[in-house]
Amino acid sequence: MKGLTPNANRTANSVYRGEILLENGDIRRAFLKDLDPRQFGNELFVAALAEHLKVPVPDAAIVLVPLSVCDQFRKIHDHTGDNFIAFGSIDASGSTVAQVFDELGSLDTPLRHIKSSPMLGQLYGLDTWIANIDRHANNLIVRGDGQVFLIDHGHCFSGPAWSPSDLDANKSYDCRLREWLTPRLEQFEKDEAMADVKKVMSAVLTKDMQEIVVDCLASNLYGATDTDAVIGFLEARISHVESLAATALETV
Repeated sequence: MKGLTPNANRTANSVYRGEILLENGDIRRAFLKDLDPRQFGNELFVAALAEHLKVPVPDAAIVLVPLSVCDQFRKIHDHTGDNFIAFGSIDASGSTVAQVFDELGSLDTPLRHIKSSPMLGQLYGLDTWIANIDRHANNLIVRGDGQVFLIDHGHCFSGPAWSPSDLDANKSYDCRLREWLTPRLEQFEKDEAMADVKKVMSAVLTKDMQEIVVDCLASNLYGATDTDAVIGFLEARISHVESLAATALETV
């Protein structure tokens, strides 16, 4: 079915699944990604933004991977060169929407959970605001208890290798949701989603994005100039999200 498989042209990255030791001593299963600084920053920043907005995403982590454990990481060394630095996404213990479809031949179950308020509005609202061009059906996880999580944020802010010149606050960027999810929505579901989009953006107005980008360490990966650019983009885009999300939902 159209839109249910990842874009074949997306940037390939190494992903590993294993256990990580957290600072508090807990051991958690996680997916580790060997990312370049731009995508690493995107992953950290969007996860932090979503957490502040109470949009469900798996916990994010910055993971030191010793060469003795895995010698296949290549993108970012630590200052000693003895470890690689990987992005970690704590395992949400579920299946992607595409995996559920492959197994059951139907989207009825995951769609029921995705459509539950306020998930749908959060999904369209956040993705529109952060210019996520890659929310295909493998980038949403549904657990057995019905909890839905948004994953894989490396292609936000217009793409995995964005530059400040790519950031246009009123631009309607490609929206993968419009390919596979929007056609499966009834009009009343679109209307409910738009109401929740407004709630998401109202919550954005109370957040200090400069503080968030610094606290999650994404600013260290972006650098000062690009940090200022992405913050300026997000602030200027707030007033455009409602109309852009309506386009993605095809309510206009």
